[in-house]
Amino acid sequence: MNIDYTPFLKLKDNELVALENLDSKWHKHLVPFFDFPSKQDSKKPSDYAKKSEEMAKKLKQKLPEFQRFYIDTFDIEDHMILGKHNYLYLLEQFDTFTAIPVTGPDRTDDHKESIKTFMSKNPDSANIIAYRVTYEDFISYTATNEEVKESLDELMNDLFTEVHLIMDCRLVALFNDKDINATVSQITDYVRKFTGDYRVTKVIVCGSMIPISLASLVKPNCYDVIERIELQIYQNVKANFSDSHDIQLGDYTTVSPEFAEPNPDSARNATSKLVYPHEQTQHIWRGTKVISKPSKGYLYNQHVKDMIQLTPSIYRGPDFSWADGEFDAKQNARKGFWINSITKFLVNAHISYMLHIYSR
Repeated sequence: MNIDYTPFLKLKDNELVALENLDSKWHKHLVPFFDFPSKQDSKKPSDYAKKSEEMAKKLKQKLPEFQRFYIDTFDIEDHMILGKHNYLYLLEQFDTFTAIPVTGPDRTDDHKESIKTFMSKNPDSANIIAYRVTYEDFISYTATNEEVKESLDELMNDLFTEVHLIMDCRLVALFNDKDINATVSQITDYVRKFTGDYRVTKVIVCGSMIPISLASLVKPNCYDVIERIELQIYQNVKANFSDSHDIQLGDYTTVSPEFAEPNPDSARNATSKLVYPHEQTQHIWRGTKVISKPSKGYLYNQHVKDMIQLTPSIYRGPDFSWADGEFDAKQNARKGFWINSITKFLVNAHISYMLHIYSR
């Protein structure tokens, strides 16, 4: 089975539950991308260490078949954990898996040394390095060529034989047609030049329409449908290459790339939401403040019921995915979904749908 889709996920409980409850046929073939999440109210090294260890333990227990995945600390500042660089500490927690290290522009020498140290101790790990380029950096490959060489050449000569190039557009919600065309052109040019210098076996074009707050997209107590610009960018880039390169899609599912673990104040101000993909669009329902009262969990159930009863229908039925089955079973209940639980269902439904489209 070939899968031309990579979900970009925060390394969190809900996301692991969403993966665990995918149809088991996907488990050995899907290669997710994990970002260690930042936290609004704490940057303590002890918190980072504890979270790293917890997530590695849960991955080993619940998702042993997911042997290969990307893992990155893009959202985390460099710091030391028990005398080790934080990226090395994270990689070492997953040393029983085939973790694919990630580097890119502006990564520190300590980050690169962490990768070298980890690979020297794990020679049987993947021979793949992921190079992640964000929107600001792929404007011009020529302008950043020296930085690319500084980041990659030493690693390629000593440790890795192939590169997976990640063209990460991050948040594209405010892109207009001019922005889309410019981005497609920039990615196309960057990929052509980069692949001329390095052995690239996969290119992932990634982005998201989901901002940190849905308030910029949908008003409270409203429903809206938005075009998925990240799909347009990917499809146009892929068309530019025909079959000359393996161009694949990545997205951030229903979680914003800008997500940070909320502090208590922001959690109290959260509004209910449902995000459900269909064809080239995201369907979004947004309610009012939940105010941390479980009695208001029915707002999520109401969103689910509205989604299922939408005409023309977009609901894929209770047998399509674990999440879709839960939506059907709980649509008429007064509880069953909550701020801290809805994410795993939304992510599971999203990934299941994308795998249905982008697998062969």
